Amino acid sequence: MDQTILKTFRSKTRKVIMEKFKGIEITKHTPWDLQGIKWVIKAIGKETTFLALKLLLFQNGCWVATDGYRLHVYATKIEYEESLYEVIVNNRKKVVLKITDTPIENYPEWRDIPFKPLSKEIELSTLSFSVDYTRTIREMDPKVTLQIPYIKDAIDTSEIWTAYMFNGSEQKDSVIFINDASDKLALIMPLVAQL
Repeated sequence: MDQTILKTFRSKTRKVIMEKFKGIEITKHTPWDLQGIKWVIKAIGKETTFLALKLLLFQNGCWVATDGYRLHVYATKIEYEESLYEVIVNNRKKVVLKITDTPIENYPEWRDIPFKPLSKEIELSTLSFSVDYTRTIREMDPKVTLQIPYIKDAIDTSEIWTAYMFNGSEQKDSVIFINDASDKLALIMPLVAQL
């Protein structure tokens, strides 16, 4: 069979299948979105009984995921349908998402995050992670710490990040990380030691 015909057939078949199960496929042909969405997926709740926390939200031009202890937000330039999505495939080459019937209203509110900068802004990078982590912790209350795996998931890219202290009564000492491009935001809730 002619390669052009075969390629067209595969493309049309994939489109019909994707439309039928109401999903989207993000591939290496849109590398900025593939990497951004893969980064957001790290914050999906895996061990939760609350269904919405096991899903990705697309709202107001942003992909959002939270497990209740951390929140990842990625602002994209591509428009998708505002909905909650289930992750069907997540591998090196592509992410396949399926639109769910779960109402967006079931997702926790994520848009109003007030914060103030730390007394000294901290630039973070994966090259000097332990030094940056220590500098961030020193700015916090001595009874509080952050989960290292969550921070590594948040700044596990080749980007430069800045840490900010959350300024809220319930979320005191949470830390927000924003990348230099300002298209990724990660909020991590603290662990409080019982003294």
